[in-house]
Amino acid sequence: MKKSLKKIFQIVRYDFKRLMLNPITLVGLSIVLAIVLITGLVYKIPTTPVYSATTKGETTKSVYNNFFVVDTSYDSKSKLTLILDEAKNYLEVQTEADSELQELQLIKDSYCKGSDGDLLAQIEKYAIYNTCKYTDDNDISEFSTFATRLYNFVAKYENLKPFESRLLLTTAQFRSLKTVEATFSSISMSGKSIVLKLNDLVKNKKMFYSLKGLISSVSDLEIHADILNEYKTNYVDKAEAKIALIENEMLRLYNETPTSQDTTEVKKMRNYITNYKKICESARDGVLNELSAIIYKLPNHNNLFGYDIENNQDIQQKIVEAKFYINSDSMEY
Repeated sequence: MKKSLKKIFQIVRYDFKRLMLNPITLVGLSIVLAIVLITGLVYKIPTTPVYSATTKGETTKSVYNNFFVVDTSYDSKSKLTLILDEAKNYLEVQTEADSELQELQLIKDSYCKGSDGDLLAQIEKYAIYNTCKYTDDNDISEFSTFATRLYNFVAKYENLKPFESRLLLTTAQFRSLKTVEATFSSISMSGKSIVLKLNDLVKNKKMFYSLKGLISSVSDLEIHADILNEYKTNYVDKAEAKIALIENEMLRLYNETPTSQDTTEVKKMRNYITNYKKICESARDGVLNELSAIIYKLPNHNNLFGYDIENNQDIQQKIVEAKFYINSDSMEY
């Protein structure tokens, strides 16, 4: 048995030696090594930047004092508070009435119901009888008010970030809304007789019905108050308590620093501020991802306008990370 193994190793060693001394093999290896070397020189793998707060000052006391200066050009308390406020704002939007949905419904009820003498009703009346209150008054400024109001709504909603409104429109719904708005905005009300103006509106009266049907089909995001309170407790309240503790540690370090020129603990002071920043960001990101997880459960989440929700695994991972930093006992980062 031992002789057989020895013979096998001898054969393997011989074949390996013969392979390595083969000119073709040597040339191939040289080419591969050259490619690896050139690639390493040309394409540098970017290093992950170290997470830290941007502070101002070179001494322990100056870093502390500058942190409380109202300045958003670096990571001061005033700047980091704005990050925490984002988390609060996300929750406030979800607890308040849906102002965007209310505005759409007001537009529909004020102009497009087709009853109670509204704009659509008067256009329908004119289409049948060639007369309406606009011909009687020789004035149709109400249409301009309607078109401007619809334009302002579309412009505002298009620029909203995720969760800045409870109103949910699919991409198709928003595209239709923009088409309707563009049609109305293109109808000129200047330099024409009241008859010509009304004739233009009669030609486009189907757009009123499109808008009416669209507004009737939209919905908003509804989250139970208990869930929102839970998010507030887990993220905002805990973050505020944590940064208060960090501020206490910063003050303690400041008082223990012997002179205004001392730099022995400047790194520690900066670490406190970095952790302060991380806590504020974790609160914001935690709330944002909790809301994203709710959106992800909606059957049409892939088609919602303005939302680009990642897969649920990424969302849950970010939630875990946010909770880890907020619940950590460490005061330094």
